[in-house]
Amino acid sequence: MECKRYFLINHLSKIFVLLILFATSCKINPAGGQINMGIVTNIKTVDLQTGTIFDNKNDTVIISKLGDIILYRKSIQSIKYNKNAFKDGQIQVNNDPKMIESSAIFHRFYIYKKDQETGKSYEFQDKAYVIKQFSVDTLLLDDPILKGGNADFDENSILVSKSDIGNGYIRETYTYKPVPSANYPDTTFLTFDKNWKSRMDYTLSQNIDKVRGIKLVQVSSIFNVVPKNKSSLGVEIPNRIIDVKIFEPNLSKAELNEINQVYQKFKLEKK
Repeated sequence: MECKRYFLINHLSKIFVLLILFATSCKINPAGGQINMGIVTNIKTVDLQTGTIFDNKNDTVIISKLGDIILYRKSIQSIKYNKNAFKDGQIQVNNDPKMIESSAIFHRFYIYKKDQETGKSYEFQDKAYVIKQFSVDTLLLDDPILKGGNADFDENSILVSKSDIGNGYIRETYTYKPVPSANYPDTTFLTFDKNWKSRMDYTLSQNIDKVRGIKLVQVSSIFNVVPKNKSSLGVEIPNRIIDVKIFEPNLSKAELNEINQVYQKFKLEKK
């Protein structure tokens, strides 16, 4: 979930760069010709400078394509902190419910035409759309998960097992020896779908898909607990996880209408 805590987004973006993940899944809307896909992420990370834990669960991005127009729907969490969040005049940003007075979630849409340098973002606030221009390159740089398909095998990884987990899914398990740095996971699971059928040209990994001959649909990286005596922070660092999964979204009528409204507004403004 994108949050109005931009230093956190930047921190998570650096983590995503390590995986260079992008996702693809599609569903065709026969009426409008849309191809829709979903990415769901579960991220539990620790800021290695401060030790602050961030636990973002089931954060979902919808990516849609209609002709040469690309749309991203992101969930935005707006948080209002109470007096308990302030310490020595500074706000302590975290997920502690004792520090949160209220929170709300709304959708922000980013939409642009393929090969264009700029696009428009839309937010529905106070019964009207707030429209802003954005740089496509900046959006993809700030949120690398929206950029496509350069994840690859790592020279430090070791394949330890490969298993059929049912329903056409294959899972490969990797460890790292030795772990090069704190930014590397201890274990990574790659899940493939033998029955994958997609008409959207995005992928988690172009090379892995090509080498394996089947679609990579999930990457789960696990970071084990770091004991206090081995921690650069001088405190125990709890387990962390970065999990990214692609899926075919079952969008409600209201969600489809919301997406279609943004498409229509964008088309009208382009005329």
